[in-house]
Amino acid sequence: MYIYRQRFQRTSCNQTRTPSAKLLLCLYHTLKTFSRRVCCEKMGINQEQRQNALNILQKLAFSENEEEYFKHYNELQSLKLEKLMVYYNVNWHTIKEEWVKGLIKQNMTLNITTTNHLESLNQKIKQVVLKNSALTTFFKDFVILLDTIFDEGKLQAIRMVTKKTYSETRCSVEEKYCTLLTPFAFKFISKELEKVKQITNISFNCSINCCTCSFFVNMELPCQH
Repeated sequence: MYIYRQRFQRTSCNQTRTPSAKLLLCLYHTLKTFSRRVCCEKMGINQEQRQNALNILQKLAFSENEEEYFKHYNELQSLKLEKLMVYYNVNWHTIKEEWVKGLIKQNMTLNITTTNHLESLNQKIKQVVLKNSALTTFFKDFVILLDTIFDEGKLQAIRMVTKKTYSETRCSVEEKYCTLLTPFAFKFISKELEKVKQITNISFNCSINCCTCSFFVNMELPCQH
């Protein structure tokens, strides 16, 4: 799976070595692209029309499923902005599975929808490794940075393991999951356990070890089903 910052990077991707890889677009940069491309001059629209269009495009990006997506898509069409619809249909509508938040969850991404974590790492590298430095200096500084990041990760892991959480029901299902999982994973599991108490009529193909719902596919953690 590849997550790209911008659409042109996605279209220029060479998949000859990884033909089965999924191509996804960074949600954050997708919204920035909308803001940059949907402008009054290019689309021949006024400021109010632009703002209405951007609001609907944001709703499209955060749609949880296809039904919600097409609801907002119809709203976009109702604006009757011809240039905008041509731009959207050519560049975005046909690849909605690659950037719409709810549709991205049909892939195992561990709830990652942006490249922000990689850009954060890139900023750390730039702060430590000087531009145009000698090759030996580069590797020396780069190794120091990697060692520091690794040590920080170990420290966080130690704190996570040693931190004790209090539960009124020590033998509950929640307590058992809390003991086995990281805080990050348990945050999602606890929400699924709450949903078990609710009555829903949606059906999925599921077993003890597998389910076709978007949560299990996306996170590969036990779901409410």
